[in-house]
Amino acid sequence: MIETKTFEEATTECLKEASVILAIGVGDPNAPKVLVGRSQFVSAAKNKAIAEETKTLRVKLASEEELPQLIERVKEAKGELDEGVE
Repeated sequence: MIETKTFEEATTECLKEASVILAIGVGDPNAPKVLVGRSQFVSAAKNKAIAEETKTLRVKLASEEELPQLIERVKEAKGELDEGVE
């Protein structure tokens, strides 16, 4: 299941519930920034059944300045980011 929320709507509570968290609207528009759940994201991309079961949250950012704030929210909700995420 894929859900899209704005930066303002992406509360710590909804971030806790997601298995995969993507930041969209920054960097390459065709490649979302995977903050949490990279391996689940890859599995879901390969298999439609897994994609339907995986709770994926796409967070729309209005600017690059929102990314560090989103990263802090994700750390609060999940405890950490995927390895290599800055």
